[in-house]
Amino acid sequence: MKYLVLRTDLRKKLDKVKLILVDSNIFSRELDTGIDNMLNKLISDNLGSIISKDVRLVIYNYSTAGNKTENFSHNYINYKSLNGIGVAELIRNLKIEFNVSDDKIVFLNATEDDPDLLSKIGFPASTIDAPLEVKINSFYVSNSTGTEAFNEVIDIILRAKTN
Repeated sequence: MKYLVLRTDLRKKLDKVKLILVDSNIFSRELDTGIDNMLNKLISDNLGSIISKDVRLVIYNYSTAGNKTENFSHNYINYKSLNGIGVAELIRNLKIEFNVSDDKIVFLNATEDDPDLLSKIGFPASTIDAPLEVKINSFYVSNSTGTEAFNEVIDIILRAKTN
C-alpha cells in the first residue's frame, strides 16, 4: 500500500469504527469494465476480516435505475439506493439501523462536498479523483480510485484495529 503511518489520533478514531459507508461513484470507471471483474479486485480476505471485527459495509448510489452497483449486495456488503433522499438522511437512517454514532463511521467519498456533514463523520476519506472540496474535508485522501482506494481504506482500518 502507498500510505504512510497514520497519526496516533487518527488510528484511535479508526479503532472505534463500526460502519464503512462508500460512495459507489468511486467505482464508476471500473464498472465500465464489468461488475464481476471489479468484484474480483476486492480483497475478500480483508472483507472477511473487517466483518469479523463487527464492522458493517454499506455502498450507496443515488438511484437503482440501471445501476450495476446493486450487484454489490452479498455476504459482506450492503447496498443502499438513495432514491431521492440525501446522504445526510441515509447516514441518519444507517445510524439507527446499525446502532452507531457519527464517530464510528468511515465515509469513503468521491462526490459529497458538504463540509457540515463531513465534519460530523468520524473519519471522512476520499479518492484522488474527488473534487478539491471533498479532499479538503477528508482526514485521508487515497492516492487511488475504485477498488484500490476501497482496499486501501479497509487495510488501514484493519491495521488500526490490530495495533
